[in-house]
Amino acid sequence: MTLLIYGDKASRTHENQMLQVFLGQLEERWADSTDWIFVVANAMWNGAEIDLVCILPSAIIVADFKSYGGTLSGTENGPWQADGVIVKGGRKANPYQQLRDNKFSVLEWLQSKALLSGRNLGHISAGVIFSGGIEDQLELSPKVRSWFYTSDLARCAVMLGGLSSPELRIARDEAEEIVRRLGVQPMEWVSARPQVRDIFPRLEQSQARTPLTAHQREALQTLRSFVEAE
Repeated sequence: MTLLIYGDKASRTHENQMLQVFLGQLEERWADSTDWIFVVANAMWNGAEIDLVCILPSAIIVADFKSYGGTLSGTENGPWQADGVIVKGGRKANPYQQLRDNKFSVLEWLQSKALLSGRNLGHISAGVIFSGGIEDQLELSPKVRSWFYTSDLARCAVMLGGLSSPELRIARDEAEEIVRRLGVQPMEWVSARPQVRDIFPRLEQSQARTPLTAHQREALQTLRSFVEAE
């Protein structure tokens, strides 16, 4: 499996439930793939506790889970709504401002540890993943749209799979070093995929057949003749 999960559970039940669904969506895409993705959940980055950071071969995205759905409206500086319900952004005015700050917390942590030197860390992405289906009608500038994304649990794997920046190439051992320096541990997660197994035990190919006796060969030939007869 090339879906590698680190970190800890969240303090809120709904966030843990969303994480489980999120990982299930990623498993469909990455479990049997030669590609890899590191998922770091509920870890501290430069003093900020962040729901989710995903590291891919040519992308890093900082994300937050939100239990809302519907048509999104709002601006970069004002409140957001989903079907008329206010979408909170932690202590910030909206999720964009929350994720903007979280992005720079991750960027500054990487810089302080001298990790991914020579890469353009400004190309780190950020996004909000909603529990319900969304229609994005946010009024965001093209510059913000170039690195900030909205998605939902049903489409999050497609969004992650499409992220790529030639200026942010990351080797797998570099991703492993980020996880090691962050001090997070592998996270236990139970896959919901059905396990496929043989219902009959396989015989070892090397197992030799016991030779038939003369009487057994005669009986076998009689049975064959009977079966083949009309």
